Amino acid sequence: MKIGIFGGSFNPPHLTHKKIAIDLINNNYVDRVIFVPTGDKYNKKNLINSYYRINMIKEMIKDCDKLFISDYEVKDELKLSSCGTIGVSASVLPYPFRNGSAIVLNGEIHILGGY
Repeated sequence: MKIGIFGGSFNPPHLTHKKIAIDLINNNYVDRVIFVPTGDKYNKKNLINSYYRINMIKEMIKDCDKLFISDYEVKDELKLSSCGTIGVSASVLPYPFRNGSAIVLNGEIHILGGY
C-alpha cells in the first residue's frame, strides 16, 4: 500500500487540498492520503487554532474512505520540517498503514521503497 502524507498548515483547509489528495489516489500515485496539519506553534501569521483546522479537515474528508487525518504534529505541539515529518511518520502511522511504499509531502512524491 502506498501512503501519501499531506502536510501543511491547512489555514484553512479547502477543496483544492481535497482535490490534490483525490487526484493522487485516482492517478494511482498513492492508495491513501493522510493529512497532517501543523500545530499551533507553527510560525504563521493569523494561524487558525489547530482544533478548528482539524475539525474543518474532518468535515472536508468525511465522504472519502481513502482520506485520513493525523493530529500528530498538533497533539505533540511539534514544529517539524518536511524531513522531520517524513522521519516520524512511519513510526506513528496506525498499523494498517505502516507498510506503505511512498510518501507524498506538500505535493511532492518521495519514493521510499517498502520497509
